[in-house]
Amino acid sequence: RRLVKFSKGSFVIEQQRGACIKQDSSMSGFHSSGNVQMALNQAITHCQTFREVLDLLDDFRLRNKMMPNVPNMATAMHRIASTGVSEPQQVINDPHFQRLVLDVERCLQENPQMFGEQHLANVVWGAAKLRLLREPLFNLVKAEATRLLW
Repeated sequence: RRLVKFSKGSFVIEQQRGACIKQDSSMSGFHSSGNVQMALNQAITHCQTFREVLDLLDDFRLRNKMMPNVPNMATAMHRIASTGVSEPQQVINDPHFQRLVLDVERCLQENPQMFGEQHLANVVWGAAKLRLLREPLFNLVKAEATRLLW
């Protein structure tokens, strides 16, 4: 069993046999792309269950007093779908996952230009893999994808 921790000064993923990853990080501004956000992205990709991803995001918000940035939310959507595909209803009904989806929608409404093609693809793939029927999310992604094309 892996224990995933995210703290103000460092990110650590530990296994029973000891730490497998440790990276120093510093506090940066809201929606920062600084070291703390890069460490979070790396941590997300090492999570092995959807619950680990959601716990990591919650801990990140609590300890760092900031939201994950767009790349991290998109990576989280993808990783959650990858690790939760065998139990999609459990993922979709989880209030922490619902919060992530609402955060993605809010960012798409307020700052759609923050989403690149890969971010949009990760969000859509994650939602589709889980069979998440969320019209507001898909309409916002469609609008941004259309803007990027034209």
